[in-house]
Amino acid sequence: MKGIQWFFSVLATGLILTGCEEKKETEEKPKEVTQEEIEKDLWEEVGDIYLSEKTSETDLGEEEVLHVFLEGLQNNQPEEAYTRITSSFFHEWGGLEDGQLLWKGRVVEDYEIIPTDEEGRYLVRFRDKQNPYRFEARLVTEEGTFKVDTWKEVSRDEFVARTVEPVDVKGLYLSGHSVELESRFQQVLELLDETELNALVIDVKEDDGFLTYDSDVELVNEYGSDERTFIRDIKSKMNELKERNIYTIARIVTFKDPYIALKNPDWAMKRASDGGVWKDKSGVAWVDPYKEDYWRYPIEIAKEAAKLGFDEIQFDYVRFPALSETQRNAIRFDNPNEVKRDDAIKNFLMEAKEELAPYGVLLSADVFGLVTSVEDDMGIGQTWEKISNVVDVISPMTYPSHYGVGSYGIQYPDSQPYNVIQQAMKDALEKQAGMENNGYETAVIRPWYQDFTATWVPGSIHYGPQQIKAQIQAAKEQGVTQYLMWDAANTYTEGAWR
Repeated sequence: MKGIQWFFSVLATGLILTGCEEKKETEEKPKEVTQEEIEKDLWEEVGDIYLSEKTSETDLGEEEVLHVFLEGLQNNQPEEAYTRITSSFFHEWGGLEDGQLLWKGRVVEDYEIIPTDEEGRYLVRFRDKQNPYRFEARLVTEEGTFKVDTWKEVSRDEFVARTVEPVDVKGLYLSGHSVELESRFQQVLELLDETELNALVIDVKEDDGFLTYDSDVELVNEYGSDERTFIRDIKSKMNELKERNIYTIARIVTFKDPYIALKNPDWAMKRASDGGVWKDKSGVAWVDPYKEDYWRYPIEIAKEAAKLGFDEIQFDYVRFPALSETQRNAIRFDNPNEVKRDDAIKNFLMEAKEELAPYGVLLSADVFGLVTSVEDDMGIGQTWEKISNVVDVISPMTYPSHYGVGSYGIQYPDSQPYNVIQQAMKDALEKQAGMENNGYETAVIRPWYQDFTATWVPGSIHYGPQQIKAQIQAAKEQGVTQYLMWDAANTYTEGAWR
């Protein structure tokens, strides 16, 4: 609000000073009018627009409006004053011209225009990449053109819809610790500045259930899941990433959440034997994906990430735990309607997409690598066709080390990264084609690749530049150009890109 008042004050002052200079040259005195006459002229000539908009959208009081039009009204030229003001606002500050949105002399592509009533008024919302704020403006049509009516400056803490420009993402994963560790953070940023890499996947909610920053989400504060944070000033970090034009992805671990499962056992998977909280073989408790009242928790965190400026929300561990049939039978799920596992996961993602739609972020989901090739849900609730049809981006975790001995006819998959990725992408593309032939929309394929040496798997090899390039090349040859690189330690093989 202060920004608007300041702008109108400066603009009005400029008009008054200009008027004073003209008066000195002509030595003509303006017609004296009373405040009552000023108001009467204002509302009769141009006030109809402000009368309907000023209080509901901008809280702009009559005093500020009158101040802006003062010079024109004193000279009995309210229409000229209106034209001069909107012209200045349009060309110097912002507006639509030849189908492009202009802001401070720059073309802004990240915007949307929404009709608001039957009288030709519109709302334009946009984000300026060179400014730490987002903006929205009320527009009116006049003789087939757009003119700015009012302008509102909106802080990052308020909601403003936006759109994300398509990016051919080539990114790295960073933990909250690496983001806060300045030396490592700057090393990664330097790598992105100097290579084709252009994106970062940043932990927002980790697989232990804790957030990486101090959150304002009510449920997070209620459960204390942000008490062990790594990123002290996430807004500052986000500003730096935006200044460098780096695409940002918020990683939110979804159903693997031992912290919240113990804090609120009602949301946890239960033992069939006694109803206690079930834990996997590593002693980790999981949230029951059928618990729809839990869904609000990760979705609210995702909304906050969108407000912080992330371009995309990525749900990881958006699945049931990988178990044998015997192990699964030892769990009592809250599923009275007998919903299929993959439908439960699909329904969660559909709910998330609907809730996040106003925020203009893309939605992505991580899936097991073999989901590209198998027909069932692998017991984890991930079926390619049911996820690719919902999200904007689907990211199969095609780490060669994660494929079992003999997968794709390869004795030791970790030793043949090119062949593993080649077959995985071939299968994924076939699934996509089948969906599209049946009239279904499909997500962008953006696989995860391996940038670590898995010494614990049979037939493992050292992963260096050659192995990383082999994975990228195998997919690129099939038209899959986007990718993400995973190394839990965040020590990436820079030689693969330099």
